[in-house]
Amino acid sequence: MAESHDTLHFLDYWRVVNSRKEVVMAVALVVILTGILISSMMPKVYMASAIVQVKEDTPVLDVFRQAVHRYDPLYLRTQFELIQSRPVIE
Repeated sequence: MAESHDTLHFLDYWRVVNSRKEVVMAVALVVILTGILISSMMPKVYMASAIVQVKEDTPVLDVFRQAVHRYDPLYLRTQFELIQSRPVIE
């Protein structure tokens, strides 16, 4: 008794694609051209942002001396920028 093989193999798919190669190439070409056209019409947007946080140097503290606070404009500017940043405002 002969068994029938109803399963599809890779060669069966390859034969269908190969017999319709004009249609496959036309669809691929249309998709590629559409992608190029759409991406060329989109506005070019280049955007980046960065925040650099400058931390204040903490010198070795002597327990028996009075604390001396010095004015550090770079540290104050960094804190001011952090307060004005978008995540803090939102």
